[in-house]
Amino acid sequence: AEMLLRHNERDVPITHMFPVQFPFGQGGIDVRRRNQVSEKECLKHLLRIALVQMQRGDFVLVVASMLNRILPFETGYIQCRAQFNNDSLASAVSQLTFKEIAEAAKRKDDNMRVGGVAGRFFSAMSSACRPVGHSNEAAAAARRKMFALADYFGESSLFLSVTPDDENSFREKQTLPRFPIFK
Repeated sequence: AEMLLRHNERDVPITHMFPVQFPFGQGGIDVRRRNQVSEKECLKHLLRIALVQMQRGDFVLVVASMLNRILPFETGYIQCRAQFNNDSLASAVSQLTFKEIAEAAKRKDDNMRVGGVAGRFFSAMSSACRPVGHSNEAAAAARRKMFALADYFGESSLFLSVTPDDENSFREKQTLPRFPIFK
C-alpha cells in the first residue's frame, strides 16, 4: 500500500501531490526497491535531500508530519502508575476482557462517562514519545538532560554556536578586507 494523502475526500499518492519534487511520478515512499527501505527511513531521507525543490516549506511540512505520525507508534510507550482499591491498577486491568476495554474505549470516544476499572485505566494512562520534538515528553527529557549536564559539569560560562554562515568563516575574513563594502 502506498503512503497516501487525503485530498478532497479521495486518496492521492505523495508523488502526485508534489509534482515539483517527483516530476516523473516515481520515487515515492512505498516504491519497490532492490534494497528494502522502511517508510520511516525513506521519509528521513526525503528530509535530508539538499535539492532546493525538496526543501520547500510545504513539502517539508507534510513529510515531517508523516514522519511524526510514524514515530510514536514505533517508540511510544504507555505509562500507568496508579492504585485501584488498594491493589495495583495493572493487576486490575489484567482481569479485564477485550469486550470491556472495547466498550470503555467506545464510551470514551463518544465523550460519555467511563466507570469501573476500564475507566480508571483510561484516566490513569498516558502515552509518551520522546522522538517527536514538539511533545511535552521530549521537552521534559531535554530539560532533564540539560540539568544533569549542568549538575555534572557546572554552569556554563562560555556558550559557543556554530553556524554555516560563509561571511563569518576564517577564510572569508581573510579575503573580504580587500573589498571596501565589507569593512
